[in-house]
Amino acid sequence: MYNRVIIAEKPDMGENIAKALGIVSKKRGHIVVQNGDVVTWAIGHLVHLKTPDAYPEYKEWKWETLPVIPQTMETVVDPKKIDQFKIVKELLAQSKECILATDPV
Repeated sequence: MYNRVIIAEKPDMGENIAKALGIVSKKRGHIVVQNGDVVTWAIGHLVHLKTPDAYPEYKEWKWETLPVIPQTMETVVDPKKIDQFKIVKELLAQSKECILATDPV
Protein backbone atom coordinates (compact mmCIF):
# COMPACT_ATOMS: atom_id res chain seq x y z
CA MET A 1 0.00 0.00 0.00
CA TYR A 2 1.31 3.42 -0.97
CA ASN A 3 0.49 6.75 0.67
CA ARG A 4 0.04 8.54 -2.62
CA VAL A 5 0.45 7.98 -6.32
CA ILE A 6 1.93 10.95 -8.12
CA ILE A 7 1.11 10.86 -11.83
CA ALA A 8 3.41 12.82 -14.12
CA GLU A 9 2.74 13.50 -17.79
CA LYS A 10 5.82 11.72 -19.12
CA PRO A 11 8.58 9.42 -17.80
CA ASP A 12 11.26 12.14 -17.71
CA MET A 13 9.07 14.40 -15.56
CA GLY A 14 8.27 11.44 -13.31
CA GLU A 15 12.00 10.84 -12.92
CA ASN A 16 12.58 14.52 -12.03
CA ILE A 17 9.80 14.45 -9.41
CA ALA A 18 11.13 11.19 -7.96
CA LYS A 19 14.70 12.58 -7.75
CA ALA A 20 13.42 15.60 -5.81
CA LEU A 21 11.58 13.28 -3.37
CA GLY A 22 14.42 10.77 -3.03
CA ILE A 23 14.38 7.60 -5.09
CA VAL A 24 14.23 4.32 -3.16
CA SER A 25 13.74 1.97 -6.12
CA LYS A 26 12.87 2.03 -9.78
CA LYS A 27 10.30 -0.47 -10.99
CA ARG A 28 8.60 -1.17 -14.31
CA GLY A 29 6.48 1.91 -15.05
CA HIS A 30 6.98 3.61 -11.67
CA ILE A 31 9.44 4.77 -9.01
CA VAL A 32 9.09 4.36 -5.25
CA VAL A 33 10.27 7.39 -3.25
CA GLN A 34 11.48 7.85 0.35
CA ASN A 35 8.24 9.05 1.93
CA GLY A 36 6.31 5.95 0.80
CA ASP A 37 4.78 7.59 -2.25
CA VAL A 38 5.12 6.23 -5.77
CA VAL A 39 5.66 8.25 -8.95
CA THR A 40 4.32 7.04 -12.28
CA TRP A 41 3.52 8.63 -15.62
CA ALA A 42 0.87 8.74 -18.30
CA ILE A 43 3.14 8.79 -21.40
CA GLY A 44 1.02 11.62 -22.76
CA HIS A 45 -2.60 10.46 -22.95
CA LEU A 46 -3.38 6.90 -21.85
CA VAL A 47 -7.12 7.29 -22.40
CA HIS A 48 -9.00 9.07 -25.19
CA LEU A 49 -12.60 9.92 -25.88
CA LYS A 50 -14.09 7.56 -28.42
CA THR A 51 -14.50 9.01 -31.88
CA PRO A 52 -18.03 9.66 -33.19
CA ASP A 53 -17.95 6.60 -35.47
CA ALA A 54 -17.61 4.39 -32.36
CA TYR A 55 -21.22 5.24 -31.45
CA PRO A 56 -23.88 3.43 -33.53
CA GLU A 57 -26.05 6.55 -33.85
CA TYR A 58 -23.13 8.59 -35.24
CA LYS A 59 -21.52 5.94 -37.46
CA GLU A 60 -22.95 7.65 -40.51
CA TRP A 61 -22.64 11.43 -40.66
CA LYS A 62 -25.98 13.20 -41.08
CA TRP A 63 -26.99 16.82 -40.68
CA GLU A 64 -29.68 15.89 -38.16
CA THR A 65 -27.17 14.24 -35.80
CA LEU A 66 -24.92 17.31 -35.64
CA PRO A 67 -23.48 18.45 -33.35
CA VAL A 68 -22.20 15.10 -32.12
CA ILE A 69 -22.87 15.12 -28.38
CA PRO A 70 -23.34 11.58 -27.05
CA GLN A 71 -25.57 11.04 -24.00
CA THR A 72 -22.57 9.46 -22.27
CA MET A 73 -19.02 10.26 -23.35
CA GLU A 74 -17.19 6.95 -23.64
CA THR A 75 -13.45 6.45 -23.42
CA VAL A 76 -10.94 3.98 -24.80
CA VAL A 77 -7.43 3.09 -23.65
CA ASP A 78 -4.75 3.80 -26.25
CA PRO A 79 -3.75 0.29 -27.42
CA LYS A 80 -0.08 1.32 -27.64
CA LYS A 81 -0.12 2.34 -23.98
CA ILE A 82 -2.20 -0.44 -22.40
CA ASP A 83 0.71 -1.76 -20.31
CA GLN A 84 1.31 1.61 -18.65
CA PHE A 85 -2.44 2.08 -18.17
CA LYS A 86 -2.56 -1.22 -16.25
CA ILE A 87 0.40 -0.14 -14.09
CA VAL A 88 -1.26 3.19 -13.22
CA LYS A 89 -4.59 1.49 -12.52
CA GLU A 90 -2.94 -1.06 -10.20
CA LEU A 91 -0.98 1.64 -8.36
CA LEU A 92 -4.14 3.71 -7.84
CA ALA A 93 -5.89 0.67 -6.37
CA GLN A 94 -3.01 0.34 -3.87
CA SER A 95 -2.99 3.94 -2.67
CA LYS A 96 -4.95 6.32 -0.48
CA GLU A 97 -4.51 9.46 -2.59
CA CYS A 98 -3.56 10.58 -6.08
CA ILE A 99 -1.68 13.72 -7.03
CA LEU A 100 -1.96 14.73 -10.67
CA ALA A 101 1.30 16.36 -11.72
CA THR A 102 0.42 16.40 -15.42
CA ASP A 103 0.00 19.27 -17.85
CA PRO A 104 -3.20 21.24 -17.18
CA VAL A 105 -4.66 20.41 -20.60
